[in-house]
Amino acid sequence: MKLAFRVGFVLAGAAVLALSPASALAQTTLAPTPAPAAAPVADPAKLAVARQIAVKVFPLGSYKRMFGDGFGKMMDGMADSFAEMPISTLSQIAGLSQDDVKDLGDAKIGEAMSIYDPHWRDRMKLGTSSVFKLVAELMGEFEPRIQEALARAYAHNFTLDQLNELLAFFNTPTGALYADRSMLMFMDPEVMKESQALVPELMKKMPEIMKDVQEEQASLPPPRRIQDLSPEDRKKLAGLLGVKVENLDDPKTE
Repeated sequence: MKLAFRVGFVLAGAAVLALSPASALAQTTLAPTPAPAAAPVADPAKLAVARQIAVKVFPLGSYKRMFGDGFGKMMDGMADSFAEMPISTLSQIAGLSQDDVKDLGDAKIGEAMSIYDPHWRDRMKLGTSSVFKLVAELMGEFEPRIQEALARAYAHNFTLDQLNELLAFFNTPTGALYADRSMLMFMDPEVMKESQALVPELMKKMPEIMKDVQEEQASLPPPRRIQDLSPEDRKKLAGLLGVKVENLDDPKTE
């Protein structure tokens, strides 16, 4: 009974996992990160050339182009990979042991999801489309800043002579074409095909990865329970979580 419940829970969460590429990218893009150490000020002469290069390799509107049809096709490919994943693999990722899942056989997630939610593919497609549209718009607003940061990066990594050589190349027909398409090449169907192939392989290895993580963490003491906290720590934690001290509870582990 416990196994049936946990497998059911895994299937219910499958749609959420299907959206994980969108969620991961959104978090990578939107989540605040610590400010890196300030880089040395670039030489003005180098920066002037580097800015011309940055405009060529990262013209305004680049993110919109990157999040266009190519990205939609990539997400469709990920959905196909997800659908072909065995339920037993996802169940192990969720914490079930090999003994728990030995009776699940070769049933695929897509088969179960089609019963659980006949519209799961459409739901995922609409969800990812909405997320990436918002992300592309937000990232588009940051493009001038990214372009300037890229110019500074070029100025820091190349000499003035090298920058002039790069700019001269980018001013040729072939160089201009390369600069315009260099970032978009990562969205090429050939590259996307191999990127999508990574998803099922990563999922297969996830139980092993989780096991390795647990082994690496084994030397650490277990997290403290609420009853182990001092009154001062409980009060502070309750304030951070926006709850009353008496309502604090340990995270569920099962």
